[in-house]
Amino acid sequence: MKYSKISVILHWLSVPLLAFLLLSGTFVLANIPNTLEKLPNIKLHSILGFVVMVLSLVRLYFIFGSKTEPLKMSPARALLLKANHAGIYLCVFLIALSGFALNLQSGVAGAIMSGANDFSMYENMSEYLCGYIHRILTKILPLLIVMHVLGVFSYMIANKTNIIKRMWF
Repeated sequence: MKYSKISVILHWLSVPLLAFLLLSGTFVLANIPNTLEKLPNIKLHSILGFVVMVLSLVRLYFIFGSKTEPLKMSPARALLLKANHAGIYLCVFLIALSGFALNLQSGVAGAIMSGANDFSMYENMSEYLCGYIHRILTKILPLLIVMHVLGVFSYMIANKTNIIKRMWF
């Protein structure tokens, strides 16, 4: 049995957004000096992070509200599957919350909202506990996503079935 169309749409909307956020945060934002010129980039990153969090919440609502046929697998694999999904969602929420907290704690949120012309940004986001947590979780999330993808493909190979169609139109 397939997931609902809304669950499929939300899943595939989240994929490129998460990829963009993880890649741009790691390879772009982290390398831009913490000056006033960085604020528009942080604003976009923050808005998209909020969008992903909302998409994930809505997706969870629809997943728990839908009836999908459980996959045939060993109890150990089923436990790993649930732990991986829970880990992905937990990371997404904690990354969004820690990013929000970092923006508040560092004064970035106020600078963005007020259109600041003069603003002294933090030297390093790891100066704040929420920034450190944000950075660590953004290293864990890609590992969980890779585990998720590998799990899908290993299941497909072992069971000679295309389970991707469960999460497709």
